[in-house]
Amino acid sequence: AAYRIAWKDYQQAFQTACGINNATTISFTVNAGRVRSRGGEIEVVATPLPGLDVQAGASLTDATYRNAVPNLLLPAGSRVLDVPRWTWNARAAYDVAIGPRLRGNLSAAARYVGGSDSGFGEGEVLPRPAYTLVDAAAGVKTAGGVAIDLFVTNLFDVVPVFGQEFTPSPGNTSATSYFSYLVGAPRTIGIRLGTAL
Repeated sequence: AAYRIAWKDYQQAFQTACGINNATTISFTVNAGRVRSRGGEIEVVATPLPGLDVQAGASLTDATYRNAVPNLLLPAGSRVLDVPRWTWNARAAYDVAIGPRLRGNLSAAARYVGGSDSGFGEGEVLPRPAYTLVDAAAGVKTAGGVAIDLFVTNLFDVVPVFGQEFTPSPGNTSATSYFSYLVGAPRTIGIRLGTAL
């Protein structure tokens, strides 16, 4: 798929601190003018071997403000906030018989989100770093429907930043403002037990 989108009167959420010692945070919507977004995406699904299913996809998004956005301190041509340029994902799952009444399965998945611009504070746009998350699992399932899986999420224990915001500083610091980050969970390892009712 390929696309080109021209937006008029695009609106953008904006957040800033005000009041005595910047103790109050206000959020409002600003008219950001015109935005052009163009790009494409591709998805592939395949079964190269019996029992092996593979899926992969990728997308490219080139989204820019066509005019300056003074309220956000952004010149014309700046990237639209919170929109990564590149993303991709891949997943493979393998299911095989390992006995007359037992099946085994293996799976792995990865997803990548490219860097973007986000968050405001002290008149600056903050970079949001790219991240790649990898999950894996292995398990067995009986003919009666009882299944047990060992899984791990965020295999490499990265710290993905999902969101940022400019917030007033708590009273126990001398700073007038600080940034809050919404991050993903650390590496998680577990066992999942299930049965068909």
